[in-house]
Amino acid sequence: MRAVIIQPHFLPFAGYFELMKRADIFVYYDTAQFVRRSWHCRTYITEQGAARWLSAPVKTAEGSRRPLSVMCWADDQFWRVKMQRRLSKLYANTEESHLLAAIVDLINKGPSSLVDWNIAANTLIGAALDIKRPTLKTSELAPIVGDKQDRIIQICRELGATTYVCGPGSRSYVRDRDFAESGIAVEWLDYNYLFRARTTHEIEICPSMVDLILVKGVNAARNEIGSR
Repeated sequence: MRAVIIQPHFLPFAGYFELMKRADIFVYYDTAQFVRRSWHCRTYITEQGAARWLSAPVKTAEGSRRPLSVMCWADDQFWRVKMQRRLSKLYANTEESHLLAAIVDLINKGPSSLVDWNIAANTLIGAALDIKRPTLKTSELAPIVGDKQDRIIQICRELGATTYVCGPGSRSYVRDRDFAESGIAVEWLDYNYLFRARTTHEIEICPSMVDLILVKGVNAARNEIGSR
């Protein structure tokens, strides 16, 4: 069984959904610590010829160094109205109007919980890509201890996973040999995607999968993660 264990990101890019596609079970690591100005609450979209941030504010009155599972959107900042207007205008001519309407509806009426909202959005996008996987949250599993790698191995063991699928960002702490000693293979995914954009600082990035679908169409998005 192949497991992906990843933090719940806000409208993430193609790599997130290729991981989801390769998984037999997709685990949202919601017991990790929230990080301000991170993928937890923002993403890139293409706008006016450049990659620009799309961000949702998070309530941090009780502190930001808390588990993702307890973080909520700062709805007193009226970000929902502003974001749905921005996206409705930006993608007004999209051929994928049903997905745009669903995303806008989720922005307007979705959960106040950061984790629950991100999961709902990713489930919606996954369905548009014909990806439906069993999911769960680490907060629903037994408590885990140790360093980053030890915690991942413990989760894989609890799930009965024989393969851990991960992206290049995990290379700093995932060691294939240590996983192998626990009877778990590591499958690496490289993020070599064609749909890219440059920021205003001329940094090349992969925008959100939502941006890819609404700009290029759902078939182009499926090909981006399904042709390799």
